[in-house]
Amino acid sequence: MKNFIVAIIFCVQICFVDCTEDHYLINIENALNASSIDGFKPLEEASLVEEINALFLKIYHNENKYPDTIACLTAQDSIFYAYQVIAKELYIQVFGAPREDFEFLRFPTQKLLTTKEDFFNHFPSLIIPENTSDDQLDISNDSLLAYFDKHEKEEEAEFVKIINGEEICGGCEEAKEAEINFEFQICDTAPEISRELISVNFSLETYRPLDSVMFVFLSGKSVALVHNQDEYKQKFIKIFSELFEYLYIPNEKLVACLEELIEKAPRSKFGIINQIFIPKDSVEKCLYLSFSGGFLHSVYDANFDKVLLAFQNSRTENPFRTFRDFQARIIAGALFEDPQVKILRYTLFPKEIEQEYEALVRDSILKLLTN
Repeated sequence: MKNFIVAIIFCVQICFVDCTEDHYLINIENALNASSIDGFKPLEEASLVEEINALFLKIYHNENKYPDTIACLTAQDSIFYAYQVIAKELYIQVFGAPREDFEFLRFPTQKLLTTKEDFFNHFPSLIIPENTSDDQLDISNDSLLAYFDKHEKEEEAEFVKIINGEEICGGCEEAKEAEINFEFQICDTAPEISRELISVNFSLETYRPLDSVMFVFLSGKSVALVHNQDEYKQKFIKIFSELFEYLYIPNEKLVACLEELIEKAPRSKFGIINQIFIPKDSVEKCLYLSFSGGFLHSVYDANFDKVLLAFQNSRTENPFRTFRDFQARIIAGALFEDPQVKILRYTLFPKEIEQEYEALVRDSILKLLTN
């Protein structure tokens, strides 16, 4: 009888895992299908679809790899892989071995802000006061949470109509104009702010906003880096050069080295993904729920545990809200403050290509520092 009960429990556990995984794969498929709204071609090659699904499943299975942490995701242009390899090799040669399971999204010598409080003291314009919504919407603070949920669902309904061909995007011109105007506002695409923040989602399953992990992965470029080729290259050179500022290497020598490493870096039409694990007792200090542009979502953030739990529960609902705009920002400098933070990287590059590039970077950085 005892063995029978154990067998039942085992079967129930397996069923729970499989069912949850099934929900995840369905949600991923819906998000990939939703990409047609932005003109992405469907993934037609069976082998590519299989490879991407395997990558996404690996990310899903690693969500609970580190107990007592909250897992979130960020995506970058594939060239950011080169940044991470160069940053890690530079750290090894100057400071020694980095902590285990940690990839570099920034570098410790950048003198970044380390707490949410410090960040908003420096950039108070990214705080949208709760009473602003009260005045504009003529509703009480108590009903703001419900209002935002309703507003999100209305936006989602519009996207669904467009995808189903029920409605041509009549508001597209207005949306484009609003997007253009938005670029000139002080938000997290501004260099002085973007260096301090990392845009994250809590799952790959949501296909919005434009800086969502799924969108950036499929497009292969982060929103802040969509420029012409010359601007694109110069922006990366500047970002990479920041790693070496404290070493006072002659600029001509440094730029020549970086240009070669960028030129020889593996590239993909898809982006790369980093999975960040933040200890639960550190989350309040270094992460906040946000609107697009990095603006503090005062209502959601004040109810962080409740809102995050609701989102996680919704991942097994049918249908899942593919277009839910649920995002957060991490204070980048905090990643170096807590030794329990873990960061795992995922790419579609073959392992041998990664190993070859890592060896090239190792030799190049050694020459740069010793010659």
